[in-house]
Amino acid sequence: MIRILNTWLSTAAILFAVAAAAGAQTTTGTISGHVADGQGLALPGVTVSADSPNLQGTRAATTSQNGDYVFTLLPPGQYTITFELSGFERQQRKVTVAPTQTLPLDVVMGLSGITENVNVVGRTSDVLTQTAQVAVDFKQDMIAALPTNRDINAALLLAPAVHPTGPAGAYSISGSMSFENLFMVNGVNVSENLRGQAYDLYIEDAIQETTIATAGVSAEYGRFGGGVVNVITKSGGNSFSGSFRDTLNNDNWRALSPFASDFKVDKTVPTYEYTLGGPIVKDHLWFFGAGRNQTQESGRTLVFTNIPYTFTDRIGRYEGKATYSVNPNHTFQGSYSKIRGAGQQHVQHLGVDGRQQPQHA
Repeated sequence: MIRILNTWLSTAAILFAVAAAAGAQTTTGTISGHVADGQGLALPGVTVSADSPNLQGTRAATTSQNGDYVFTLLPPGQYTITFELSGFERQQRKVTVAPTQTLPLDVVMGLSGITENVNVVGRTSDVLTQTAQVAVDFKQDMIAALPTNRDINAALLLAPAVHPTGPAGAYSISGSMSFENLFMVNGVNVSENLRGQAYDLYIEDAIQETTIATAGVSAEYGRFGGGVVNVITKSGGNSFSGSFRDTLNNDNWRALSPFASDFKVDKTVPTYEYTLGGPIVKDHLWFFGAGRNQTQESGRTLVFTNIPYTFTDRIGRYEGKATYSVNPNHTFQGSYSKIRGAGQQHVQHLGVDGRQQPQHA
C-alpha cells in the first residue's frame, strides 16, 4: 500500500513539474455581467449560454441570487451570448472577446409579452473598451487587407503609443526603453535577450489576432516596463479549412541607398505559406498546422573592403497545435513552433586576371 502511495505521489510531482515548465501566461478572456428585470431587480436562475466558432461545445451558466454570471477562460473570438428564463423575453447579444480582456455584459430582460427589435450596423472598435487594460486588438484578416506586411511589425506600427525610435528601429511602447517590452506567441515569451525585440517565431497566415497592451496590464505577465504584445495563432475548428500562399519578392525592386557600395540582386524569390486545420472529434479534439519556407537572396558588402557579395538565407518556420476538451468547461491546448535557418555567402573577389570570380564561403 505504501509503495502504491509513493508511486502516485511521484507521478503527481512529475506532472506538476512538467506543467510548471510548460506553463505560459493566459491568452483567454472573460465575460461577466448582471441580469435584471425591467424594474432593475436581480434575476436569479437565468440560463446564460455562450457559443463561438472558437469554442468547443457551448458554455452554460446560471445567474446567482444577485443576478450575476461569469464565463472564464474563453478563447478569443466572436461570441453569441443567450439569456433565457421562463416568463421572460429571450435575449441574445453578439460580442467580441480579445486575449486577456475582461468584458462586462449586463442585460435587462423584459416580460415575454414585450417584443423589441434591435438592428446594429457596423462592428465594435478594435480598442478594448470597458476594461482597465489599455490595449488594442488587430484581427489578422484586417492586417492582410491593408497595403502592408502581415507580420507583427504591421500591427505594432498601427497601435497608439508605439514608436520605432529604438536602436535599429526597435519599438518603444508608452515611452519605455525598447528592451523593456514583452513579446509573446500564444502566451509564451519570444523576446530576444539583447534588445528585447520579438523573434519571428510565427507564420503570418497562421496568426488569428495580435493584442498590444500599453498600460494597465495585469501583473501576471511581469518582466516588462513598457508594453505587452501577444500574438494568438489559429486553433482549427469544427470544419476543415486551409490555405496556400506564394509571395514573390525581388531585391532589385527596392531603391538603392545613398551608399556607393550598395548593390541589388535581380532574382525573384518565392515564399510559400500553408495552413491546415479541422476536427479530429467535433467539439472535443481539433488540430492545426502551418509552415513557411523561403530562400532569400540579397546583396551585401564586406565591412572594411566594401566587396559586394550575395547572401542566401534558407528559412523554414513550422507550427503545430492541438486543442482537446473533455467538456466545454475543461480545455487543454498544446502548441509547438520551430524556426530553422541556414545562411550561405557567395563572395565576389578580383582574380589574378582582373575578372570577377565566385568563391563560396
